[in-house]
Amino acid sequence: MTAPRIRRAGLDDLAALLDLETLSFPPERRESRASWRRSLVSPHQSVWIARAGEVAAAAMTLRLHPSAVRIFSLAVHPGHRGAGLGSALMRRAFAEAHGRKALRLTLEVDADDRRLVDWYAACGFAPAGRLPDYYGPDRDAVRMMCCLPAPAMMKNAPP
Repeated sequence: MTAPRIRRAGLDDLAALLDLETLSFPPERRESRASWRRSLVSPHQSVWIARAGEVAAAAMTLRLHPSAVRIFSLAVHPGHRGAGLGSALMRRAFAEAHGRKALRLTLEVDADDRRLVDWYAACGFAPAGRLPDYYGPDRDAVRMMCCLPAPAMMKNAPP
C-alpha cells in the first residue's frame, strides 16, 4: 500500500474527518459537522488530510492569524500511529507559518498527556502558560509556542 500523501482537505473529506475525530477525541472535545464544514471553507483556516483509501489516516486544522498560526487540531488514526504522519503534518504547519511570515506557531495540549506535551517539545515548542479548566473542570491545558524567525531574518536564512 502507498503511504498517505498530505493535501488540503475539501468538503468531500468531511465524512472521513468526522470519523477520525470520533476515533481521536472524547465526545466533549469533538467538533461538530457544522464546525468542520466552516473550517473547510474558511479563508482563516486550513485543513490538511492524509488519506489511506477511504480512511483519514491523519488530519490537522490550522487557524491563520496575522502574526501567528495556531494548530487547532492534529489527529492521527490509531491504526496509522507511529508511521510519521504526525511529524509530516507538523512540518506542513511550519511550512504554512513560514509561508505566511508568521512569527510563531501556537497550540494547546492536555496538561495530563505527558507523552504529547513531550512530543510537541521535541518538535520545538515550549510551554507558554497553563490554562486551568480549559477542557472542563480539572482538565487543564498547556499553551505551547514556537517562535519563528522574523521575516527579515528568514530572507537571509540558508535553504
